[in-house]
Amino acid sequence: MDREFDDYLEQHGGGSGVPTTQPMMGFGPYSQALNVLASGNISTPATLPTVEEEEPTAKPKAKGPRTNYMSEETELICILWVEATHNPILGTSRRLIQYWGAIGEKYNALKPPGLPNRKSDHLKSHFQRVQKEVKIWSDYYKICKDNWSSGMSDDQIIEQAQAMHEANHKKRFMHIKAWKILHDCQRFASPAANV
Repeated sequence: MDREFDDYLEQHGGGSGVPTTQPMMGFGPYSQALNVLASGNISTPATLPTVEEEEPTAKPKAKGPRTNYMSEETELICILWVEATHNPILGTSRRLIQYWGAIGEKYNALKPPGLPNRKSDHLKSHFQRVQKEVKIWSDYYKICKDNWSSGMSDDQIIEQAQAMHEANHKKRFMHIKAWKILHDCQRFASPAANV
């Protein structure tokens, strides 16, 4: 790098420490500082170019600590979603914002005491994450149920499905109660089951 800088200085009239007054080109915002350096006139700080400092941008206001959803909250969201989607009048005639707004209002009215209020868009996001996991889990459950052995209880089928899920995803399925609320909905039926 030093050799390249020396070559540049020689090309522009300032070789090997010989001061030059010819302006240096091509270094963008640093060209003014390099001109002062090349002129050898660096004994006083007044000759150095001043760099304008940008005012720090205001950081976004902290929204407070993020709180995870408790299993009771997830179950309540699922119950309210099933209630809203199975309402033949209101379930199909509302816009998505109104739909989740109504779920949000009911959730905040019915939530367990001591838990924070939640915005409807946060409830929707959480439900979508849970919904994705429930759909995957439903497929494992259906595979295990289709391979049901005589005398197996539903709890044994769930444990077998839990072992399959854990083997494939390296974690246990944490929303069994939510799945029990949602698994009868057509939306969570496995495509293989509909054939």
